[in-house]
Amino acid sequence: MAHQQLANRLNNSGYKNWLKAGQCLLVLAGGIAPYIDHEIRSFHEYVLDQNTQLQRRCHSGCSSKGKLLFLCPLCSEWSKVILRYHRQPNVSTVNWDNCSPALWSQDHWELAKAYMPKGAYKKSALHQCDASALLNLLNFCNWFRVDPQLVREVICCRNELMHSGEMCMDDGWMERYRGALLRLLRHLHHQVVPLDEAVQQIEEIFTVDWSTCITGSDQMDGADDDNGLQVDSVSQSDTMALSVSQLEAELLGERLRELLQDTETQDAECLLRLREFLQANTDLRERFSLELQAFRPQEAAAMSS
Repeated sequence: MAHQQLANRLNNSGYKNWLKAGQCLLVLAGGIAPYIDHEIRSFHEYVLDQNTQLQRRCHSGCSSKGKLLFLCPLCSEWSKVILRYHRQPNVSTVNWDNCSPALWSQDHWELAKAYMPKGAYKKSALHQCDASALLNLLNFCNWFRVDPQLVREVICCRNELMHSGEMCMDDGWMERYRGALLRLLRHLHHQVVPLDEAVQQIEEIFTVDWSTCITGSDQMDGADDDNGLQVDSVSQSDTMALSVSQLEAELLGERLRELLQDTETQDAECLLRLREFLQANTDLRERFSLELQAFRPQEAAAMSS
């Protein structure tokens, strides 16, 4: 039953494109993560080597919650270093709330989070960072020897994808998105990163027909011809359906968290559309039952504003 509901949703080519585009972001993040981790470690070590005073530990318990107004001299110096390596220090607002300044001298990832979007405070390790966090780090931290315009093209597409009210992307948008992804990956590949596998995976995502694969998952039961080919086919369909279902849940969960997280710019209409979408699909309503319960106070606040 769940497979059939998923197959029905994939009959909408725009929604299928939305899911595929989201999967490409996961592939992109996985491909560039080792490079980013290596470079941030190197950046952190370089800063410490250049200024031995920064190697000391903060004993004041400095926090970023006060807009850096009450930092000790050590953490204040670290904040200056962060701005020095920021590509747009006078244009973009640095999300200091992401950071624990007292850990800047000890943890390279606390340094990285200063260049990430709002909401990265709990991302204490690389594996917790999504494509948005990694792309913004590449874009804003000038330690990375990349063309920021290529990074911004992908960030723009990512934002259009995750802020799409209908969660539907047309074929023209997908072609523009594909070009932006491949230009960035090939640019990074020419720098220092082996990304052939990521490029191949993204090309395959754009060509696979999930609808056909998943429709086959509801064809069985007990069908077993002499050579077993039909059973194998059904097994592959089930595996594909499970994979796409997990991807769908991850992307919808990310979209939901993003919509609920930023209360300052919360999009009430998108919240309501997403709630209606989840409730209209039994399998998704069950999977996101707890989140849907939390929707009610958020929805009331959004509607009353």
